[in-house]
Amino acid sequence: MKNKNYKILKPNELIDAFISGTQANSIRLIDRLWYEMDQEVHKRGKLDIENRFRTEYSLLELKEFLGLSNNNHNYHNAIEEALDGLTKSIKIKNYIDTNGDVVDTLNEPLLSYKKYKNITENDKEKVYKISLSSELFALMTNKNHKLGKFTNLYSRHQQKLRTGNHILLYQRLKVLQGMKWKNEIDFETFKSFIHSKKQIKYISQIEEVVKRALVAINKHTDILVSHKVIKSNNSISFKIELNRDNMTNEEIAKTVELLKHKKETKEEKKQKEENNIIENLLNKGVA
Repeated sequence: MKNKNYKILKPNELIDAFISGTQANSIRLIDRLWYEMDQEVHKRGKLDIENRFRTEYSLLELKEFLGLSNNNHNYHNAIEEALDGLTKSIKIKNYIDTNGDVVDTLNEPLLSYKKYKNITENDKEKVYKISLSSELFALMTNKNHKLGKFTNLYSRHQQKLRTGNHILLYQRLKVLQGMKWKNEIDFETFKSFIHSKKQIKYISQIEEVVKRALVAINKHTDILVSHKVIKSNNSISFKIELNRDNMTNEEIAKTVELLKHKKETKEEKKQKEENNIIENLLNKGVA
């Protein structure tokens, strides 16, 4: 993949639709296909469903899209697992369909695919013909950005996130970053997209998954995020402490140190208050 810094405008409806257990490779692949389609829209103008962008990709092209190394002898399986993850039905709520009607729930797979042998070049090389959902295609080509339902995503900020949980949380945080009035994700929403080997019953279990994800997100992406559990409404709130996208490494390091000092100061203040309470109680006991 020559361009490792591709940018897409991904609809929030699609970000919200990905469900628990979604693979990182499936998300990377649909984002890359989204980018390819976006490029064709800009190059050729509005496309119709009968005249789509190029939908045939070789095994090696898909391998490159996913950043799979030559040492990975099972990349054939990894590619088909990524594709299979996109053939499962997803649900998009309050969707405006191709007829302009508001649909309570759209439930269909993002794509289907067929695999062929490429007999003209290398018999071992496979070719995949990918057919995107007509509704997904319509959502892509209907550039109604004024509604504020699209989120900017860059590949460079996601390429080092290794699990579906990490990428899905990152993309949802990017949605929240663009919303001035909302910074929380509730328990039921988390359950719909956070994957855990254990059955999730409590917000504390979700917080453990969030903590692990934020370690990777804060290290590898453009945002530095803090979180807080809100027990009163069983949710977790997030604060984008820093957007590093246009900052130098020196500026980032300085800001991180300031935030760290700020956090330590709060903890020291809390400890001092607790010590004062204990000291007052002891003094009262002596009196």
